[in-house]
Amino acid sequence: MGTPNLGEVMGQVVRSLQAQHGDVAATLEAITAAAVRSVPGTDECGTRLVLERRKVESRAPTGDLPREIDRLQERLGEGPCLDAVHEQRTVRIDDIEGEERWPRFPAEAAGTGMRSMLSFQLFVTGSTLGALNLYAREPHAFGEEAESIGSVFARHGAIALAGAQAEAHLRAAVASRDLIG
Repeated sequence: MGTPNLGEVMGQVVRSLQAQHGDVAATLEAITAAAVRSVPGTDECGTRLVLERRKVESRAPTGDLPREIDRLQERLGEGPCLDAVHEQRTVRIDDIEGEERWPRFPAEAAGTGMRSMLSFQLFVTGSTLGALNLYAREPHAFGEEAESIGSVFARHGAIALAGAQAEAHLRAAVASRDLIG
């Protein structure tokens, strides 16, 4: 079938995001669903947000695998998503079976069925960080093309997420003002 035209895909994503009007959850769901359809090798996708630099939340997983990996990283305090959020822009695992960057994560992650992973840092707002995480059940699923396309999704996703959050905050402020006034 071939890789879809990235310009067309991003145009569809933008139109979908515009329809969300400040709905943060729907914005994230549109981003993760489009990433699964568009980034070569991707089986599932999810996001992690660090709110107020403390609270970490998993958002918009496309299946069970992102949830499992997020819980695992949270329990162990290590893994590619955490590194992407706090230290690096992009973290790629070609094959979890040979991974040595984290002491405990690879052995436990291998039991989930995940073999390859790409994590991209999301710059959202000053107090909110995040990561867009792509998962594959095959080793070496992500090449340079997947990394390039995933990076585009992460950048556009961060912009869309920041816009949705700003609109949601604005709506909340207007609603509270209307209740007071």
